[in-house]
Amino acid sequence: YEDLWTSRGLATARGALVVLGMAIKWGMRSGRLKGLSINPARDLDMQQPDPRARFLTKEEFDCLVATAEGEKFRRIDIADMLFCGVWTSQRQYDRLHLKQSAFRNGRFVLRQNKTSAIVNPPVATPYQARLDAALDRRNAKGVISPYAHLNENTWAPWNDYTYRNLFSDIRAEAAKKIPTIKTVMEKDLRATGVTWMALAGNTLPQICAVSGHS
Repeated sequence: YEDLWTSRGLATARGALVVLGMAIKWGMRSGRLKGLSINPARDLDMQQPDPRARFLTKEEFDCLVATAEGEKFRRIDIADMLFCGVWTSQRQYDRLHLKQSAFRNGRFVLRQNKTSAIVNPPVATPYQARLDAALDRRNAKGVISPYAHLNENTWAPWNDYTYRNLFSDIRAEAAKKIPTIKTVMEKDLRATGVTWMALAGNTLPQICAVSGHS
């Protein structure tokens, strides 16, 4: 733990030891690790990394969208996912697997994969406009899919590896125009949605009803 902390940083050290502790616990319970009565990766009094607090400004968000849709990338589908991230405040997995059947009567209903929390917020107008335009493009190609968002280069559901790499490439290009964008992580889209709701005057219960936070 201390070696990793020195060489790779606190977050990596803590994450590695948590996974190692889980693996050893499984080994002890399954009988595959003999002679251990105490899990050596537990109770190390590990330090907590500082909490991450990062949200996009409107200028940063608009720059990412413009870069995704611009001459170099022409990826309106990624721009749609940026809108989905901010205007639904859901985690990446849930957004990539969002189904069209989730949208009913101006709202969407979702059981979150990580926590099993159920959210049923209204669909924000800017995001609804993106959904409508995406459906028009899909219908024009004769594509039938249960997913709300597709990789429009293949018209297949998003692969998380492909999505993450495209996001990274677009972020790097956008950072040439606004350097602060280089610190943006994809998960910050969810934090951005939560923060923008707060800045708009929403209460904590209202925000949690959208994001699913406890």
